[in-house]
Amino acid sequence: MTRKLGVSADGIFEADTLEALDQIKAAGFDSIFTDFYDDKTTNRQIAEKADKLGLTYETIHAPFFTDNFGKCNSLWVPDENTERFSGLLLRCIDTCADLKIPTMIMHVSNGEFPPRINDFGYEAFARLIDRAGERGVNLAFENLRSL
Repeated sequence: MTRKLGVSADGIFEADTLEALDQIKAAGFDSIFTDFYDDKTTNRQIAEKADKLGLTYETIHAPFFTDNFGKCNSLWVPDENTERFSGLLLRCIDTCADLKIPTMIMHVSNGEFPPRINDFGYEAFARLIDRAGERGVNLAFENLRSL
């Protein structure tokens, strides 16, 4: 069995992500992942170019903190950003499904002292998990060290 090699397409600082794809392919990588771009256009452009180059677009990393949408801790404690942040993650799931990207990576919480696990959070995650299941997207949860 041959293992595929993947790399972040957002990690080449001298090039924008679309330009980096050529370098990634030339370096011998087989697959990529990127951050989520809420306008869909960028993720779609990346997916189309990756496909042309024969690169598999394996994952999108969901935002966990943004100036406009709050942070993932809003999933556990209702605040002014809860609905906006949940909506952002739902759009990320939909983008993965629309572009046939099989997996969305997301943080469960943020910071040294995240909110305690609670029913509000379970309900928020249930909505995300339900949407991902409906759309055929795997959710990968990371940074669980502070739960």
